[in-house]
Amino acid sequence: MYGKELRREIRARAAAALPIFLRVFPEDWGREFCAGLGWVGFRAVGRDRRLARGNLARVYPEWPAGRIERTARAVFEEIGRNAYDFLRYPDLSPARRQALVELEGREHLDGALASGRGAVVVTAHLGCWEVLAGALAARGYPLKALAQPLREPRLEKLLRRHRARMGIETLSSMDSPLAAVRHVQQGGFLGVLMDQRMKRGGVTVNFLGQSTRMTDAPARLALAAGAPLLPVGISRGADHRHRARALPAVETASLVSAPALTQALADALGALIRETPEQWMWIHPRWMDAPAGSRSAAANAAGEEAACGAR
Repeated sequence: MYGKELRREIRARAAAALPIFLRVFPEDWGREFCAGLGWVGFRAVGRDRRLARGNLARVYPEWPAGRIERTARAVFEEIGRNAYDFLRYPDLSPARRQALVELEGREHLDGALASGRGAVVVTAHLGCWEVLAGALAARGYPLKALAQPLREPRLEKLLRRHRARMGIETLSSMDSPLAAVRHVQQGGFLGVLMDQRMKRGGVTVNFLGQSTRMTDAPARLALAAGAPLLPVGISRGADHRHRARALPAVETASLVSAPALTQALADALGALIRETPEQWMWIHPRWMDAPAGSRSAAANAAGEEAACGAR
């Protein structure tokens, strides 16, 4: 037990020291140093390497083996570069933060803000999603993040503190949803990641051409708050500036079924991922067969629409 606790303490101290260590590098060097660590991870972590290759081959069966291999390696390198930008973001000047992220589709965000109804902002593990949250907050959008806490309390504390320096308050998805719903009802934005596979609950959707189980929590939160859902993505350009893009809102008034809303979000996020596939987290076991009993989006849409209409 002592050895396990010691390893946890070492990890926490290393995580706390890493942003300080990266300050000694010029920006380009630091980013490529982290990309190099990603390359090492690609070579060293066989399980994640095989997951990336297998997932890419499943979604892109027409791709030759060489393209699969290059994209899988690029995934790891992009994770490193995005980790660098996330770790360094709080130390940037306001002007540098603005210059780092270009925001497209701002009219969709502004429309939700002006309506006073708030919004559930939905994204994926695509590009530098943590910097996306910071960029929205820096532009005046009242964003809070809804996230599942890390298993290691020390690392969770460090992550929350780092997000706070970026202007982001974190709400735990393990707590009551009332605080999240209240924030949206008061005109706030709630940021949610929804692209990971669920082991239980959720609904079965078609995501990137594959059937899988996905959380319907964002849809249910939006329905409870009477707010729209805003799909948003972010990707890195060749100049290492990030391009954030907000898509048109998915209105809960037009799709009043949580399964139908979840499928619409899966379609939107899938389209964003296909634009820059090397920047999505293909190392996640996304398409393991969903256990029997999960609710199908298509099969349940009509029934849930009737139930929602009766409320």
